[in-house]
Amino acid sequence: VFLESPTEFTVDAKSVTGSGAGHVECLLTSPSGRIVRCPVKNMSDGTYQVQYAPYEQ
Repeated sequence: VFLESPTEFTVDAKSVTGSGAGHVECLLTSPSGRIVRCPVKNMSDGTYQVQYAPYEQ
């Protein structure tokens, strides 16, 4: 991943039993130790799209 270049990944949180809806949040720790909250989009199919852009090397 390049510095200041937005990227995304998918979290597959589909239940094996098919029960219940969940909540996903993403917190990353930067090299300096700062906690960064990333936007998470519920795709309404059991998956979540997470976006982030690294701002520290």
